[in-house]
Amino acid sequence: MQDMPKKVTLYSLPPTWGLPTFHPNFLKAYAYCKLAAIDFQNVQTSPSSMADPNFETPVADVSGKIVNGADEIVETLRNDVTDIDQPLQEKQRAQVFAFSSMIEDCLLPAMLHEWYMSDDNWFNVTRPLYTESATFPATVILPWQVKGRMKNKLSVHEDVEALYKRADACYSALSSFLGDQMFFFGSTPTSLDAVVFGHLAPQLYAPMVEARLKKQLRKYQNLCGFVDRIRKGYMSMPRIPPPDPAELEAADAANANPKSAKSQLSTQEKAVRRRTRDFIALGVVVTVAFLLFTNVIDVETADEIQGE
Repeated sequence: MQDMPKKVTLYSLPPTWGLPTFHPNFLKAYAYCKLAAIDFQNVQTSPSSMADPNFETPVADVSGKIVNGADEIVETLRNDVTDIDQPLQEKQRAQVFAFSSMIEDCLLPAMLHEWYMSDDNWFNVTRPLYTESATFPATVILPWQVKGRMKNKLSVHEDVEALYKRADACYSALSSFLGDQMFFFGSTPTSLDAVVFGHLAPQLYAPMVEARLKKQLRKYQNLCGFVDRIRKGYMSMPRIPPPDPAELEAADAANANPKSAKSQLSTQEKAVRRRTRDFIALGVVVTVAFLLFTNVIDVETADEIQGE
């Protein structure tokens, strides 16, 4: 008896810059599904989900099995759905692991620094990714949380120039290995292609004000061509979710009874205004509490100093 096809659902961050999603970890898992020709559903998560400490970790549902993390998702898809690395020999699989590790160690820290530590990039490009679809007070709290986590991740790395030097060395190694091939191991894609695309595509297409990584990457035309080929050949924008049946019924009722539609719209408007008022009130409370808490700490610290 033939096994039933696995049902795969990927939960990813919203699309931008002509890409299905902006974060490398999400894009890596998405790219694997596309390159492996896996029939999957892509569900966009709201910015509020990023408030979780593991916000950058994608989540997948593989026939009821919840999998967290890009690497874990790819491994599960390889074992349970489609393994596009199956034709690779043992040496080639070792190369996949080595290059993937190099990308995580060399490219990701440089990208995090450029996106989150540069004020021009943060305020003009990166921060709006987290606020444009969020509601108050998340528009204030969420960016502060995200930037703090990114700063903590970068605290163990060396100076800025060393970060960019390592990134360029990584580009050079990837460019030499790719050569003039369509994919990194010839004419068919592997998981390494998904990893490389996931990291290079945001660096190439993000409209950063300070774009040192993009300038470095553009020196390697075969890498740029590789990213562009995959984006055009495999990446399609997520499908627009179908209308809610309840909304369709409400629309039909509105067409049949204009007076009822007017009454229903008024009720909806009241609900929106009530939620807006509640959000504003909550934001005021949170802000005041934060200021009072900060002031208490400052006062207590000052008293301790004076008492010594």
